[in-house]
Amino acid sequence: MKNAVAPVKNVVHLATIGEALRSRDPGVPGIGVISGKTGDGKTTAAAWWRNQVDAVFVRAVAVWTPSSMLGAIMRELSMEPRG
Repeated sequence: MKNAVAPVKNVVHLATIGEALRSRDPGVPGIGVISGKTGDGKTTAAAWWRNQVDAVFVRAVAVWTPSSMLGAIMRELSMEPRG
């Protein structure tokens, strides 16, 4: 059996928004946030999109400070966070 993600509404919506992020004008921030109820398929859709376009996926943590959020993004980009 082949693993596949069904093109359900949330996957199609994420792909549309992801394309808008990828084709944004220079100088426009390129960070997207996905939110919704538990079980809506956010993580599955985000993982699928990340694999399609070689994007970075970082799961937010409620206790993050701005510095710890940036550190998590940098680690995902294989960069060493600095103080």
